[in-house]
Amino acid sequence: PTHPQKERIEQKNMDSFPWEDYQHLPPGPVLFLSKLIDHACDNQILSVCSNWRSHVPFGIADPPNGWLSHKVEEITCFPPHVSYSDYLAEQPDQSASVSTLWNWAFHTDSTSLGTLSNPEAFAVLFLLTFLIRAIKKKFLPIFSAYGRQLGRKAHGPSWEKNE
Repeated sequence: PTHPQKERIEQKNMDSFPWEDYQHLPPGPVLFLSKLIDHACDNQILSVCSNWRSHVPFGIADPPNGWLSHKVEEITCFPPHVSYSDYLAEQPDQSASVSTLWNWAFHTDSTSLGTLSNPEAFAVLFLLTFLIRAIKKKFLPIFSAYGRQLGRKAHGPSWEKNE
């Protein structure tokens, strides 16, 4: 469908979404935690914890009122996200490279980076976290020294002493 038709379809899907059925759910961060645990336990490596809710103490995961008892399914009213492999399949004349990865991440409408339920998004989040930590490690001492220097000029050398 064309862009305006796509917006109308998406709006129709959102209008028919049964929001009143979700009044009993716990807060979003708890549902997110439950989804992360489900996602980790549903993979082939950690399949030994597929019934993790039965091991949670204090009734936290006991249905119907336990906060971790709700299994978060995929929301089908939103269009699916485009994964990198799907993007490459749509671009038969291009192979996997940094430029196609850049185009997929920054020049497509909806990528699978928009949801944290896939390995690509976790990898990007991991890289961004360490990139920000590296930048802070490098520049925080520089800005701290600059702030101390400005403080000494404005308030005198005794400004730095703890009294």
